[in-house]
Amino acid sequence: MPIQTLRFSLKFWVIFWFFGVTTTSVSFGQEDWFLNAPMASAKPKPPQLDTVLSNALRISSQDSIRLLKQYFNLIINELEMEKQILSEDNAKVRTEIDRINLELKSAKLTSRERQTLKQDLERLQQTLVSNELAYQEAQAKTQGVSNRIGIIIDEKDSLNTAYNKTLIQVEEERRQKFIEMVALLLISALLLAISAISIISGRRIRKQKQHIEEKSVQIAQQARVLQVANSEIERQNRNIMASLSYAGRIQSALLPSTKKIQRHLPESFIFLKPREKVSGDFYWFEEIEGRLILVAADCTGHGVPGAIMSMVGMEQLNSIVKVKKMHNPAEILHCLNERIRYMLKQTKNKTRDGMDIALCVIEPNRQTIRFAGAKNPLLYVKSEDEVQQLIQIKGDRKSVGGWKNTASPFTTHTLRFETESPTFYLFSDGFQDQFGGEENRKFMRKRFQQLLFEIHHYPFAKQKEVLHETLKNWQGDNRQTDDILVIGFKL
Repeated sequence: MPIQTLRFSLKFWVIFWFFGVTTTSVSFGQEDWFLNAPMASAKPKPPQLDTVLSNALRISSQDSIRLLKQYFNLIINELEMEKQILSEDNAKVRTEIDRINLELKSAKLTSRERQTLKQDLERLQQTLVSNELAYQEAQAKTQGVSNRIGIIIDEKDSLNTAYNKTLIQVEEERRQKFIEMVALLLISALLLAISAISIISGRRIRKQKQHIEEKSVQIAQQARVLQVANSEIERQNRNIMASLSYAGRIQSALLPSTKKIQRHLPESFIFLKPREKVSGDFYWFEEIEGRLILVAADCTGHGVPGAIMSMVGMEQLNSIVKVKKMHNPAEILHCLNERIRYMLKQTKNKTRDGMDIALCVIEPNRQTIRFAGAKNPLLYVKSEDEVQQLIQIKGDRKSVGGWKNTASPFTTHTLRFETESPTFYLFSDGFQDQFGGEENRKFMRKRFQQLLFEIHHYPFAKQKEVLHETLKNWQGDNRQTDDILVIGFKL
């Protein structure tokens, strides 16, 4: 047999011994090619069948199958390598045969040379036949080994399947017993826990019941105390509301009579809507020496503080106009500012209490209006060439009162009208600062002035009604933000 077959057999046993490939009960007969092949004296001895079976039992199913497959792949690789080697040798042999045949055709050869070439040709042909037979024999034996490996794998799988089923069955029985034992322990623990909880809960319920009874007594005592306190609060609240109502009646009594104003200004209205029972907004009116003095004032704060400030303002206006006979708007505001600062000691305590005022001195016979304002403006709608426009005369940018005393005087603005009198408006900032509408925002000054412009040609009673309805619809469910005062008149 050729030397290539010997080399392949040596490699095969080295690989077989290295991987320790296991087999089952299938035995290798004396006809196996790797047992009958001529081997060198150093050929490794294959493992005994008992050793193979012992190893197969110790190796897991997946490992043994994986190694057998590796062994099978190595045999195939060796076969392909051997096939390639034999093919290369055969090609070389055929080339050499062709060369010898060409030389034999030459007439120059001697008998001895020709005889030598024929012997070489015969030897090469025998080698070629031996290689072909070796390749076919190796392929047949390898196929036999492959078939045996398939049988080994199948038997190994069958054994492992049966073994795994047995293991699964045993494991299932153990698991079932474990579950039963755990369930029994859990039930016992649960019963013990329920018993302990029942005992503890009983003690806790008795303590809680006792605690609740004690709390009930305390709550009953506190309820009686709260009832007494609530009755006292309600009584005091009724007294406060009665006092506020009385203060509101006093403030209303101190305000000028609307009949008096209507007598001198028949085309006029006064819309006053306090936020509380009493108001920090007030109006003041007086007729002196043929002059009508009309004031719309917005005091600091609202409610009781604003009402007290308004009473101070009305009292001082009575003194300044009626006693001192002052009728210049700027001088009246200046004198009022000094008196309030002095009365409230604002140079010392630096309080900001005061008022924003719009003051008009009306001279009906002369069709003249003089105006001075402390922050608050005068609005009027003027008709010129059948075109109506809303005009604003701004007040000075300072309030009456407050600890900051600016040196600049108040300004008097004089308006004369030879034809029909415009419609005039004095107001505080309460209407335009009211929150409401779909977006719950302020009414704003621009919208308020546009409203006055749209209703100025209405009768004054109708104007007051429109202002009231507009405010109601805008405000909705919102609380009134501030005191509201709007005065409209016409000469």
